[in-house]
Amino acid sequence: MDSTHSFISLVNKEHYFSVLKKEEQQKHLSYLIKHCKKIWFLNELKVQSKIKIHKLINEFKYIILSRQSNLIISIPENHFYNLNDTQIVSFFKSTASWSHANKICLKIIIYGDKINSLIKPRLIELNQYISGISSINAINKNNITIILVSGAINMV
Repeated sequence: MDSTHSFISLVNKEHYFSVLKKEEQQKHLSYLIKHCKKIWFLNELKVQSKIKIHKLINEFKYIILSRQSNLIISIPENHFYNLNDTQIVSFFKSTASWSHANKICLKIIIYGDKINSLIKPRLIELNQYISGISSINAINKNNITIILVSGAINMV
């Protein structure tokens, strides 16, 4: 990765790193600092309130990113549980539109243990808004789905 990457986590910093051992936490944080121009974690106060993932795009207008840069968003699967199909379509349609308009390559990482059964089947139907889907299954049964929402070949 080069320094054209930025990273957003939709959980607070403590929660994001809590699944890693201490030495892995330091390595991962060092990696983020080295390779990402900007890094954001969810505010502690926001954790208490419900995040409206389908309205997240409204917050993107406050983020200033260079054109031809990459934005990685890490989202726990539970943010998608209570969304209906219309809200999921709205989220991916608006993020795809935003990334095209701003020439940003948007990579969304959704993680959790129910991705393959609950979320991935819904995503496959959104091929007009998603450039690609890749899944990683860990030995400990946690799953990660990586979604490329938008981006030109030279930006990936």
